[in-house]
Amino acid sequence: IEEGVNFGELLQGIRRELAQNYMDDRQLNVSEIAYLLGFSDQANFTRAFKRWFGATPSDWRKRKAAG
Repeated sequence: IEEGVNFGELLQGIRRELAQNYMDDRQLNVSEIAYLLGFSDQANFTRAFKRWFGATPSDWRKRKAAG
């Protein structure tokens, strides 16, 4: 753990990394991923995902499938 990183920043980093891994698993839907990451609902997860990756989870999956 890097010095100067607080718990919130560490948690967000882990959630971001796990979100990306879970999104690659097509058997998991977005609401399941939100639950696995501890978000209270899918809308909160979608907002966080868009902040992290610049796209909604569904748009991100569409781009990934096309590319």
